[in-house]
Formats: sequence, C-alpha cells, structure tokens
Amino acid sequence: MSSDRQTVVITGAGRGIGRVIATHFARTTGFNLVLLSRTLEHLQETARLCRSLGSPGVHVQAVDLTDPDQIEKISVPEEYSKIRALVNNAGQYQTDNPERVNMDDLQYQFTHNAASAALVTRRFLPLIREQEQSLIVNICSVGSYKGLANSVGYAMGKHAVLGYTRSLREYLKGTNVAVTALSPGSTWSTSWEGSKANPDDTIDATDLAILIETLTRLSPRSVVEEITVAPK
Repeated sequence: MSSDRQTVVITGAGRGIGRVIATHFARTTGFNLVLLSRTLEHLQETARLCRSLGSPGVHVQAVDLTDPDQIEKISVPEEYSKIRALVNNAGQYQTDNPERVNMDDLQYQFTHNAASAALVTRRFLPLIREQEQSLIVNICSVGSYKGLANSVGYAMGKHAVLGYTRSLREYLKGTNVAVTALSPGSTWSTSWEGSKANPDDTIDATDLAILIETLTRLSPRSVVEEITVAPK
C-alpha cells in the first residue's frame, strides 16, 4: 500500500447509508477507507464489499461513537493518516412527540446525532489540518431546518448537528479545510429492509454518495456550505 495515498473516514459505515458511501468510494476512487461503527461484524462485511470493488486499503474499527473515551482511542495506522475527507454519517432516528418525549429520548438523540460528530471531528482534526486540502461532511437532515411533529428529539439533535457544522466552518475559515452540511430527506438504504416503505418514494443513497465524492474533487478555491436533498 502506498504511504502517500489519501484516506476517507466514514462513521456509521457498518450498514445503511454509510455502507453505500463506502462502497461508492471503493468503486470510483483510489482512496483508502477508514470505516467506523459499533458492530464489527457489519464493518467487516462492508470492508469485504469495498475490497471486492477495488478499494486499495480498508481499515475497520468497532467503536461506540457515543463514548468519548472510545473515540479518543481510535487508532489510525500510518498508511491511513493522510485524511482527505471525514464523513460524519453515524446517527440514530426514533419517533416521539412533544407530549411523549422525555429526557432519555433527548439525550439519546443529541448524543447519537450531534455529540458524536463533534467528538469524532475533534479526534481527527489534527490529521485533517495537516493536509494541503481536506473536507469534513456532516450528514444532517431536512429535520435540521424544520420541525418534525413526530420526531421531536431527532429534529432537535439534527438542528444541533447543523449548528455545530456552521460553527465548525466559521472556526476553520482561512484554513485548508472545507466544511459541508448535507441534509437529505427520507433516504433508502439497507436500514429500511423489512419495512413497508416504498423505495420509489425515497432518495437513492447512492445519490448522496455521488455528491460527497464530487465534493472531494472541487478545487481548494471553493466550498459547498450546505446541500439539501429531497425525494423527487
């Protein structure tokens, strides 16, 4: 493996949208991949798929992204240390409403959706800032911009991700790091398998992967600050 090959880090890569992003990068780019998620078995399956699609290098690590100590202990081998992009995709969704929501719900949604992105970014930021050009993409949601009557905690958590992303961009202005908020509506992935949802009524997760991969090909002179994507 070439030690000068660039790397993309993807959280929540064990399944769902994260797996789609990882396999797209494996199929279309020459980047190494660092894949993070809670369940090692799921990560290993994603890694197998990425290698079969031509990824030159895949490193996986099972980590609870709600645990600050585990995040700080994420290890990156030297050959994966040139971080071209960090994709904070990990998150959780649950339903509730203003009459039913409780403190546990709110803490769960904030921790899984917002705090995890902030702490993973802190862990990788020293490596990211060393690069001549690099990118951070935080997966937000249409729920980052509007209220969701039956997903109160989720909307609060995703509003927080967007607020963090905007703050991070302000902090990194004038550096070599671009920061993008990508906010999709309902998106089809393996996470929906077994549900009654119609894939034709949702976004194709590959479209999100294409957008992210395209962002890595922009010149250092440009930054895409925020993207919203809706089902057609």
